[in-house]
Amino acid sequence: IGWYRYIFKSQSDFSKKRVEICKQCPHKIRVTGGDMCSLCGCFIMPKSAVANEICYDGRWDDIKINEYDK
Repeated sequence: IGWYRYIFKSQSDFSKKRVEICKQCPHKIRVTGGDMCSLCGCFIMPKSAVANEICYDGRWDDIKINEYDK
């Protein structure tokens, strides 16, 4: 679902907030194809679009997810 939303440019509010947090994170690395988290090895954009994903550093813990976004 994360890659689908990434490819078709469907980004929810919680995903946008997560990406903004990741942009400032010291674990973000730039690789061919986008930004990646050096802690978990995931691409940030698709991972941020999946409601039940977590940040291994706890940076997404305060973001509220609406029921319709799941």
